[in-house]
Amino acid sequence: MAVTIFKLEDYAGSTVELEKGQYPTVSIGNNEMSSIKITPGCYAHFYLDTGFRGRYLVLFEGEYPNLPNWNNKISSIEVFEHDAKINPLVTFYEHKNFTGYRQNLAGTGQDTSFDFPFFKNDEIGSLKVPEGAQVILYKDSRLRGASLELGPGDHYDLSIYGFNNCVSSVQIIRPDLELIGIEYTNEVMVPNGSPIGIATSTNNATDIPQNTILTLSKELSKSTTRSWSNSTMIGISKSTTTSVGVSKGPISAEVSQTITSTLENTFTIGKEETKSENITFSKQVNMTIPPRCVGQAKVILEPKKYKVNAIYTFLVKGTDNKFYQNVEIEVDDYAHGEAEISAWPIPAETEKVAS
Repeated sequence: MAVTIFKLEDYAGSTVELEKGQYPTVSIGNNEMSSIKITPGCYAHFYLDTGFRGRYLVLFEGEYPNLPNWNNKISSIEVFEHDAKINPLVTFYEHKNFTGYRQNLAGTGQDTSFDFPFFKNDEIGSLKVPEGAQVILYKDSRLRGASLELGPGDHYDLSIYGFNNCVSSVQIIRPDLELIGIEYTNEVMVPNGSPIGIATSTNNATDIPQNTILTLSKELSKSTTRSWSNSTMIGISKSTTTSVGVSKGPISAEVSQTITSTLENTFTIGKEETKSENITFSKQVNMTIPPRCVGQAKVILEPKKYKVNAIYTFLVKGTDNKFYQNVEIEVDDYAHGEAEISAWPIPAETEKVAS
């Protein structure tokens, strides 16, 4: 995965290879770039000014032997990851019948807007839209003016639609993804804070044993967090899916139910999400308090945090393309043991006050 920049046209002169990252200045020389090669797996923003300022050109994988209107004008670069199977490349051509200068664009999320994205503004005559993408062309900048929506297919002549050589901005829409499978691969419990004790007591000031019910109660907070590892599908929403195949693997039924009920409905891929809820712990304890004694019930709540690893399988609607994303889920909860009961004589001072 790399972007190679050349000082001269047709890939001649000194070169610099750039991996994913930010380059506030260009080591080949400021305003001294005339051709570019971009390998599959990345795309780049090329800025007019240093420090990622000013207008920028967006280029996806492809070979660009010269840079019309941008020759020797680029001063800073940002390189990003791109997966063409998830966000397929749309190829734009300068003239009809797929001839002339060629430039690739692709979505980078659910929908992606490009303002003045081409080397030559208002000089697009044909384009190829792959399965899994939808394109809206606009005659004016910032997605304004007359528009033309095109689905998958080879559109060999935009003049048929009255759009030849007049496209100034573009929107590429990514069809929705469907979650078709979840495989939980690992569950680990990790330390998470100090125990919480809950106690309640009452007095039996009579001379006979008393049967009573003591209620232990406390408000608690429970949370579930999902994060994504190296997601190339950031910003893509998934459909609610009613029939998701779930392989629980080594995780407990309790944790599986917690995750399913809080996270697996709808979500945005690549976005860390935390869902919290306030719950009330409540437990009733029956005990017999001896005469003139204090009766107490107590329970210890142990904080527990589970880290669960999972693999999500997605299908791009309308295609056979499947994709896999590594996910880590953290569940913050509490475990409780058996309630303990105890009794001791009412202190003499307390009896005096009561009498």
